Amino acid sequence: GAAAGLAAAFNTPLGGIVYAIEELGVTHFHRVRMALISAVIVSGVFAQWWLGSYLYLGYPVLTPITFSILPSAVLMGLISGFLGAAFGKVLARASQLRQNILNPQFFGIVSLVMGLVMAGLIQMDLRAHGAGVEVITGFLFRDEHASGYLVILRWVASTVSYLSGAAGGIFSPALAIGASLGSFLSTHIAPEYPHLMVLLGMIGFLTGVARTPFTSFILVLEMTDRHSAIFPMMMAALAAQSGALFIDDRSCYEYMKKRFVVHAPSH
Repeated sequence: GAAAGLAAAFNTPLGGIVYAIEELGVTHFHRVRMALISAVIVSGVFAQWWLGSYLYLGYPVLTPITFSILPSAVLMGLISGFLGAAFGKVLARASQLRQNILNPQFFGIVSLVMGLVMAGLIQMDLRAHGAGVEVITGFLFRDEHASGYLVILRWVASTVSYLSGAAGGIFSPALAIGASLGSFLSTHIAPEYPHLMVLLGMIGFLTGVARTPFTSFILVLEMTDRHSAIFPMMMAALAAQSGALFIDDRSCYEYMKKRFVVHAPSH
């Protein structure tokens, strides 16, 4: 289900399959591989039939890639992976706080307060709301640049949304925060590669959150069709996985899964 949903949501069938492999592991993958691939094919075909053939983020123009960019890709991966892991840790704690609320009335009050906070953030800056696609495309196609303020705004807004219980997912917000981070850091790390740094920030931050480096770079690769940047993308993903270990050796999904299993009703 997760693989099919990922494939359909972002039009990234390979990303869906790789995500399932990274999450399930080789042993479990062999048991469900035919069902998994079939689900991805069906969801992908249906999404393209309904929406047409498209790239989720389009075709950004990249500065010609040279080997000199690889150290910058590693640095971007380390920083974004570290911060992505920190963001994942915050979400895991937020999830735990929500599960510890036993009083339904208090639960409703928390959701209401978080909703009001979110409304205030949107009133301050419209870029606080939504999945962040407009934010990302602004960096890639309208040459907009992020400030540290935007990175913090997207981080806080995503956390508040998650605490409210109304969050639609983690992947898209993580990609938007990573893109903002990449745009912000590009002026300091590799100003001649602004669009590439946005893509690497997305890969690194998502890797830090989900601990799925191969899924992260394949997702962004399929979203943009920028095969010329495949080696910097892979380097950033692997560096991000290493950077994330400074925060925790487990992803937020692992913590959430553990609590879900504990609270699941026994039969």
